[in-house]
Amino acid sequence: MFLVIAGFLSVQVLSSSRRSAGSYLVNRVIRIVPMYWIFTLLAFVVQNYGMSNNSHNFLELVMSLVFIPYGPYPVLYPTWTLTLIVEFSIIAAICRAISIHATAVLSAAVTVGLVILGMMFEATQPALKMYTHPMLLDFALGALLYELRIGSRLEGRLRTQFIVGIVLVSICAVLLLFRQFAWPETPRFLAAGLPAGGLLLGVMLLERAGFCLSAESVQRFAKCSFAIYLCHWFWNICVEKAVTIADNSMISVLLLILTPLVVSAAAILVFRYLEKPISETLAGLHYRLPHYDRRSGN
Repeated sequence: MFLVIAGFLSVQVLSSSRRSAGSYLVNRVIRIVPMYWIFTLLAFVVQNYGMSNNSHNFLELVMSLVFIPYGPYPVLYPTWTLTLIVEFSIIAAICRAISIHATAVLSAAVTVGLVILGMMFEATQPALKMYTHPMLLDFALGALLYELRIGSRLEGRLRTQFIVGIVLVSICAVLLLFRQFAWPETPRFLAAGLPAGGLLLGVMLLERAGFCLSAESVQRFAKCSFAIYLCHWFWNICVEKAVTIADNSMISVLLLILTPLVVSAAAILVFRYLEKPISETLAGLHYRLPHYDRRSGN
C-alpha cells in the first residue's frame, strides 16, 4: 500500500502544479535527505556502539546515505523502500520534463520497462537488483490510478461510487490481511500490489462520494508519517530487547499496545522540532536563490 500511494502522490504533485521537474526534485531532497541522513547516522551509532550483534562499516554507511544498495538492507533497516521511492521520484521528474500531460503514463511505462529488463537479464548485483525490483510495479500502478482519477472514468452516481468503493475496500483489505496465511507463494504483485491498488481505488471512489477525513487534526498527524517511518525502528529494537529480558507474555502484550502510542508521540515531536524547522529553513534558502521564481515554481 505504501508503494502504491507513493507512486500516486509523486505523479499527483508533478501533474497538478506548475512546479518544474527540477524544482520538484529539489523539494524532494529537502523533504527526504536531511532527515534520512540524521536518522541513518543515529542508527549507525546505535548499531556499532550499542548492539553487539549488528554493526556496519564506513563504506556501508556511505552507500546507505547515497541510496546505493550493497546487500540486503541499508544501515537504517526500514528505509530500504526509500531507495525505490527516490528512484521513482527521479523517473517521474524526467518524464515530467519530457511531457507535462503524459507524466503518469510515461512514468509507469519506464518503471515497467526496468522491471522487465531486470527479469530478462536476471540482475544479481545488489544495486541493479534493487533498481529493477518487481516492487516497482506498485509505483506504476499508483501512477496509473492517478491518471484514472484525473480523467472522467470515475464519474457516476454517488450511490454507485459509494457501493463500489465499500466493496473494493472490503475485498482488497481481506486479500491483503490474509495473503501471508492463505496464498504466501503467489507472486507479490498479484497478491499484494493489485489488492493495494484496489484498496486505493476504493478509497478514491469513497472520496468522490463525499466520504473522507478532512479534520485538521488528521491532516496535521498525516504530516508526521515520514517521522514515523524513520523513528519507529529505534523503539522496536528497545521492545525486542525488553521482551527478551522479561520473558513475560503480559509485558509483551503491554509493549505491543504501547508501541503505536509511543511511536506516534515521538514522531509528532520529531516533526515539530526537527523535520519542520529543517525543511522550512532549507526551503527558504532555496526560494531566495536568484534563479528561483516563487510564483511559477521554476
